[in-house]
Amino acid sequence: MASGTSMDATINKFQVVKCYDPNMNFIDVIRDAPYLNCKENISAAADTVKFTLPRSIDAFDGAGQPGSANTIVKGNILQWWLYGAGIDPNGLLKFQGKIDEISPTLDESGGESVDVTVTPFSQILGDHGVGTTAINFGTAGSSSTYIDTATIIKAFFTGSYVDASGVAQSVLDPVTGLPYGDPFTMDPASLGSTGQFVQFAFQSQKLISVFNNLLALSTNQYFIRMNQDKTAFFGGIPSNPTHTLLLGQNISSLSYSMSDVPRKNVIVVEGAGSVKATATGSSVADIGERIYLKSDNRITDQNTANFMANGILSILDREAVRAKIKVPDYRGSNQSGLGYDIETFKVGDTVKIVDARAPSTSTAGVGDRWGSMVWGTGKWGAPAGQTIWGSFLWGQAVWSASVGSIFNTINTIMSIDYAYHYVTLELGARQPSLSRALFDLELRLQDATLV
Repeated sequence: MASGTSMDATINKFQVVKCYDPNMNFIDVIRDAPYLNCKENISAAADTVKFTLPRSIDAFDGAGQPGSANTIVKGNILQWWLYGAGIDPNGLLKFQGKIDEISPTLDESGGESVDVTVTPFSQILGDHGVGTTAINFGTAGSSSTYIDTATIIKAFFTGSYVDASGVAQSVLDPVTGLPYGDPFTMDPASLGSTGQFVQFAFQSQKLISVFNNLLALSTNQYFIRMNQDKTAFFGGIPSNPTHTLLLGQNISSLSYSMSDVPRKNVIVVEGAGSVKATATGSSVADIGERIYLKSDNRITDQNTANFMANGILSILDREAVRAKIKVPDYRGSNQSGLGYDIETFKVGDTVKIVDARAPSTSTAGVGDRWGSMVWGTGKWGAPAGQTIWGSFLWGQAVWSASVGSIFNTINTIMSIDYAYHYVTLELGARQPSLSRALFDLELRLQDATLV
């Protein structure tokens, strides 16, 4: 293609939506699909994707329609592939899932369209689960039988593990005869061990609840990422930044806050019988006692209760960073250096935000004493001629300085809201959301169980 045109693969990217039947036999390409909008979340499933096709309500290539290739049929699999600048020549699989809902619409003006809802495969975290028959890892009170939390996580995707005595144990879903995490397999790059050995019995729990328990037992340094190629990655949060973003060059907008509102610093875990554990954080001296109670009769081992209390404390006893940054894609522009390769972002990656314009020292709080300035000769509270408002970097000055810790620090990508030409990243140390109501709901409904 001619250089500089909209079809120039050296500066642009292209989307191809491929349709397969439930047995992964290729059917056709969805040529009128809009650009992909999707959202991925750390240690959780991706959101469903809903898009609209400009098609007739009785001829949208549905099942049994005249001349239909049967692409828009419930149960079919759609895959969004990207090609072009900076992308592997074989393409990048950006999203895939099953068609779960089809909604043809005829509006009052006679316009026709079809809404299609695609459920990502990672929704197995909420759809699959352990039934009433408990799956036991280790024996309560016998430390020699404890199992590493990384081994337990892996077992739900492989269907087995080797216990402390060297005997292989089956972990298969009795409903399907397959691993609970099927169709996902374990990413070979996953961490092999956390060094956290515990005993736990899983029962009447969805997979998301199983993994939430295991992440709590593993402390806040670990996460699970459900990849689009149907592999599950378990690993540690990188201590060094995976991405360094420059304000004004890679980031087009930013909003954030730092809050102690959802913070909990006294964790009380009550298991079966006399099994109880309490963990107390150092922030009690600063913000007072903020208690969190967890009752779970599946916890029958004191060591596990201790790990659980300390793990939850490491997650909840932190200032809640709620930040959203919008990062445009560098593709599609001849202006070198603007934007970023948004296709490289993954949940669980870490980001460092840098402002090259930041002053070396704060400009707030160094002016004249309150009321000592001369009206008309300077700024309020500052020496004559010194500009304060707009000249300092938000949070780098003394005023509200704690908010400034979003800059030049390592922040974890909690979710990626992908909009093809740009992404909105949610950064922080807790579940992704800027909504206080969702944070409150998270605290009330920590354990997604079936009972």
